[in-house]
Order: sequence, then structure tokens, then C-alpha cells
Amino acid sequence: MTESDYATRKKRMASLLSDDMTNTTAVPKEQRTAQETTIEQIEQPHTPPKPPIVTTRVPITIQVTLADIEIDPGQPRQFLPADLRRALTQGRMSYSDVLAQLQQRTANGDTEAKAYVDDVRGLADDIKANGLLSSIMAYSTHAPDGRTRYRLIDGERRFWAHVYLSAEPGSDVTAVRAEVHDELEHASADEIVTMQWSANMQRESVCAVDIAEFVYQKREEAVRSIRTDSTLLTQWGTKGKPASPRDAAQQIVCQALAHTFGRPLKRRAYYQYLSLTEKLSAPVKALARAHKMSLGRLIQITSQPEREQMAAILRMIESECVPEDAPAKPEGQPRRPGRPTRPQSRITLAERAVAGMDGDTEQVLLNWSRDDLTAVLQKDRDLLEATDRHLRLVQAALSRL
Repeated sequence: MTESDYATRKKRMASLLSDDMTNTTAVPKEQRTAQETTIEQIEQPHTPPKPPIVTTRVPITIQVTLADIEIDPGQPRQFLPADLRRALTQGRMSYSDVLAQLQQRTANGDTEAKAYVDDVRGLADDIKANGLLSSIMAYSTHAPDGRTRYRLIDGERRFWAHVYLSAEPGSDVTAVRAEVHDELEHASADEIVTMQWSANMQRESVCAVDIAEFVYQKREEAVRSIRTDSTLLTQWGTKGKPASPRDAAQQIVCQALAHTFGRPLKRRAYYQYLSLTEKLSAPVKALARAHKMSLGRLIQITSQPEREQMAAILRMIESECVPEDAPAKPEGQPRRPGRPTRPQSRITLAERAVAGMDGDTEQVLLNWSRDDLTAVLQKDRDLLEATDRHLRLVQAALSRL
């Protein structure tokens, strides 16, 4: 490097490091780019690269004391009778108090409470026999007293099953295995609700009443949005004509819930869910939620007068429940020749389903179209949900033998 080149470089570095560099408006863009490149080339050997900033945290799995867990008031599946859930979230009752109240109501013949107790008992028996197969999901929060609590995201039934086990005489159950997602502490309410809906809809169908009330809530939000923004009618119109407020609200809700549920919500189902919310009385909804009544069965009740709805749903519940002290059918009773029993039909159906899935190798699936694969995937999910429900029914029946 010549003396003239050295002098030129020295003057340039002096100008770059001077206070005049704070005012970049007087320096042409091309010159600033060249200057910044020169600084980077000079400083690079002396400045070690900074480590990347990690913004996500890996969830941890720990044992959480039952008393340190909080249920989520906004959980889509509103487990427990409404008055007990309200008292619990307001701090007026403890978990053991709620369980004792449920058992007391069951002893007094309360059909709603009995459904919850039977559900929790069946799951508790399964956990006792097979262990907890899937951890509950939660995130940590800090209470005003400085104590760390854990807000439930998913797994409330599994949590209540542990509460049930902890109340048994001589039980040493005091905690439950939880997958803690601390990054969700600052998530929005909509993000949490979407996660909860997704988890529930994939593993087990949510009660039709819970879905109906969520659809109704979203419909009301869409109606308010349309009232404040009339351009939504044009946006959701067809063939250049604006949509009616009713149709626009339906399209807005169905599109939003398709993302939330992870599956499309059809127009017919949308209006059927609204019908449940608007036509069923509160006591009927409470029973339907406790017994997980399906949309198809509840739609049959909506056409009946309100005074007859309670009797109708009680008949449905009675037809699905087999009393524990019901007399057994006499053995050796003749049947029509060649007609299989229901257990035989169920076993045959399961064998055929397993054989069909075993035949679906990867090479076979690669020959299917994308639409066919999507349709089969949805049917497999439905089959998984139905099999899961039937598995719990069979396990509950075995536990009573």
C-alpha cells in the first residue's frame, strides 16, 4: 500500500468514525452503502458473531400438585354443572368440595351429576389400570401471593380423574403429569381457544351443546361487525349483489370456525347448532352436555314444546343407559338362525377394518389422488374418535363385572 493510498484510507476512516456520521441525510445512498461495507470488512475479524436470539421455549413435562392447577373458565368443553363450575372458578369451592357435591347429588338421583361422576370414575379406573397415557397441557402463571399456578389448556377430564383417585381411601395420588408450555402465558385468548378446540375435536367429539354455544357467540360477533362495517355485505355477496346480513354472518362464521375446528362447518350444521341454542331450555342443555348428546339426537327435541323437551331427553338418556341391577338375559335363548349377536358383528367389523388398513401400504397410498387421501384421512379421524368412545364404554362395562 502506497503512502497516498494509506492517507486516503486514513481520511476515510476518520470521516466514518466522526460525529458527522450521525447525520446521514447529507450522505448519498451509494456512498453510505460503500462506507457501511468498508466498516463491516474492517471490523469483522475483531468482532465475534452474536448468537441467534431464541424466541421459543421447549415445553417441559413435570409432576404438578393437584392444588396448584387452575381450570380454564373459557374451556370449550364446559365440564361440570354450571353452578359448581362457577363456584370453583370464583374460589368459593375447592376441588374436593366439588367432587363431594357431585357424589351427593348423584346419591340424591340427580341425572346430570351422575353422568359426570360416571365419566370421571370410568376414566379414573382406566388410569389406575393403564396409567396416564397422555399428559395434561398447561402453562404457568404467577398468583398474587407469589405462588406459581398452572392454568389448564387441555386435559380437564384427566385432571378430574386424578382428583377422584386422590379422594379414594389410602390413595397416594397428589399430582398429575403435565406438559408445561410457558410460551403460552402471553398468548391471546383466541389463540388459546383455537388450540383447545383443535385438541378436543381431534381426540374426541365435543358435546353438540358446547359447539352450539360457541357458534352462537361467533354469530353475535359477526352481526356486530356487519352493523359497524356495511362493506362486509358487499364482500360476502355473489354475482355483484350484496349478501343479506343473515347470509353474510353465516359465511363469516363458517369460514372462521373451519380454521378453529380444523374441519369445515357446513351451512346446514351452522343453522342446526343455532337452533339448539335458541330452542332448547337451560336444564335440557345441561343434561345434554353431561351426557354428551349428539347433534342429530338433540335436533329431534327442538321441534317439541319446551314443556316436553325434558321428558324427551330423559327418555333418550334412559334408552342409552343399562341399569347395573338389570336382570341378565337367560342363556340358551333361541335366536334366528344365522343372525350374529351384536358383539360378533362388532368383532367382525373391527377385524375387517384392521385387515383393510394393513393392506394400505405406502406404495398403495401413493397411487391415490390428493382428494382421496384427504377424504380417507378425515374418515380415519372419525373412526379413531368412535373407537375411542367405544373403548371407554367397554372398559367401563368390564370394570362393573
